[in-house]
Amino acid sequence: MSALNTKVYMAFDVIFAKALSVELNRDLKNAKIEKINQPSSDMLVLSIRTSAGQKRLVISASASSARICFTEEKNENPQTPPNFCIQLRKHLTGAIIDSVDILGFDRVIEIKMTSRDELGFDCKKSIVCEIMGKYSNIILCSCEESNRKVLGVLKPIDFSTSSIRQLLIGMSYELPPAQNKTNPLFETREGFETKIYDSDPNAGYKFFINNYLGFSPVVSRELLYRAYGNEELNINQKERLWNEFSSLMDKIKNEDFLPCCVIEDDNPLEFSYLRLTQFGKQERVFDSFSELLEFFYLQKEKNTLLKNRIGGTLSVVNNAIKKTEKKIGIFEAEIQESEDADKYRHYGELLTGSLYMLKNKAEYADVPDYSGEQIKTVRVPLDYKYTPSQNASRYFKKYNKLKSAKKNATIQLEKARLDLEYLLSVVNSLNMCENSADVLQIRTELISSGYLKDKDSFKKKKEHVNSIPLVLKLTSGRVVRCGKNNIQNEELTLKFSKKSDIWFHVKSGAGAHVVMECLPDEEPSSEEYTQAAMIAAYYSDLKMSDNVPVDYARIKYVKKQPDSAPGKVIYTDYYTAYVKPSLPITE
Repeated sequence: MSALNTKVYMAFDVIFAKALSVELNRDLKNAKIEKINQPSSDMLVLSIRTSAGQKRLVISASASSARICFTEEKNENPQTPPNFCIQLRKHLTGAIIDSVDILGFDRVIEIKMTSRDELGFDCKKSIVCEIMGKYSNIILCSCEESNRKVLGVLKPIDFSTSSIRQLLIGMSYELPPAQNKTNPLFETREGFETKIYDSDPNAGYKFFINNYLGFSPVVSRELLYRAYGNEELNINQKERLWNEFSSLMDKIKNEDFLPCCVIEDDNPLEFSYLRLTQFGKQERVFDSFSELLEFFYLQKEKNTLLKNRIGGTLSVVNNAIKKTEKKIGIFEAEIQESEDADKYRHYGELLTGSLYMLKNKAEYADVPDYSGEQIKTVRVPLDYKYTPSQNASRYFKKYNKLKSAKKNATIQLEKARLDLEYLLSVVNSLNMCENSADVLQIRTELISSGYLKDKDSFKKKKEHVNSIPLVLKLTSGRVVRCGKNNIQNEELTLKFSKKSDIWFHVKSGAGAHVVMECLPDEEPSSEEYTQAAMIAAYYSDLKMSDNVPVDYARIKYVKKQPDSAPGKVIYTDYYTAYVKPSLPITE
């Protein structure tokens, strides 16, 4: 599966690569490579038999998700394997892994192996994984003594691409050009303080990046945050920064690593080999670096795919909303214009009653009006091209036309307002989507409503929709279910709930149907009512308000509105609570 996210995450630094290699060396030593596949242009998957059983190792050279880790993800392989995959199968199928380690002090992880040549003799081979963002690459090498000869390369680099470093079959493998920076593992306090004195006071976290090998921005910021509580380089308190720096180096030398990831709203933000206190957000610690990388990149990819699917659907819905709002404006204008219909009928009646006294080719007529308590004279505009009789007839026709238009516009206006209400509810549903199945269910709903074309109608098998309502618990432990779209709302309320359950919905707005489970004749506590109402307000288009009205009633009083859009119901015997949108905090 190739990642779609184009952002390069610099958390994969040299020290992280070292921590990962230590873990992989422990798990892969003496393991046997059984299968090699290349599901995409920049990804390899190796099936490996280890002492702990069969494992799948993914090696990605993607610019946005370069990594090497174990994976549980199933990938679809091309019918014809790429040339690089064929080369790897030729040289490495059946090979035994000897060790995994970084080369030099760079983001280069080498997997050394013992395989057999064409004559059956043992020979040394290796896969060199350069995890370097957009410069990531995978190289197959022979390892005779200290010389590494390139046998295959995923992304060949010739002289036209780079005049500094080439990677072509037959050449000796060389590490990327060394940077003129200090290896932090060998730094002394005197050298550290000298570098601080010589640095720009405004360098901030770049102090580490500019002076030391292997530091990512996130780790650099973390050291400053731990020392000073901010990202500024405080030269006058260099001792505090040295203490944090030396403490980290001691942990690295002792291979004391901690695979952890910062998460916000189930979205992974950053990962590292140490705790990241700078974010002040939820942090998840993993059992292994492989598990961390697998979670981080797959979740990022799923979020990107979900965002793209939601964005495409949301664009269609927003366009429909604009068209509907435009229709509403037109119908309202027509109704406003038709308010003059009675005036035109009155003009026609006045002209008809005074035809005997009117002259042709006049621009107006002053005629007596006997409709009120007192007789008054009314000036009626005329078209001089027509006779008074024809002018009267034109006024009656205009009256009938406006009267008919008002009736039709009133009907269409009501329909357009219902359509707008439905579309706004779809927007709210899209904001609640947690996975692709949720989006697919909404798209299915939009297809049935006529807002989307069914592009998959020609396919024999359609994608299976497996989307279910949210299940939440109140602080008391009582279960509350929440529909994430109109189809779920309708099924939850009218199909799966009991008559004794209590239904909640934001008043006069788009929102989720929230159902609180109740036994017959059971009366929940006031706190449970409040929390359920707060959930209904939270999953509505009034989420950002402080005081939201939420209606609630027993399910037996909630009915489907005939011939209405999905999720549209009518209800009676209800009460209204005013709450602040929030989700209950449970252990």
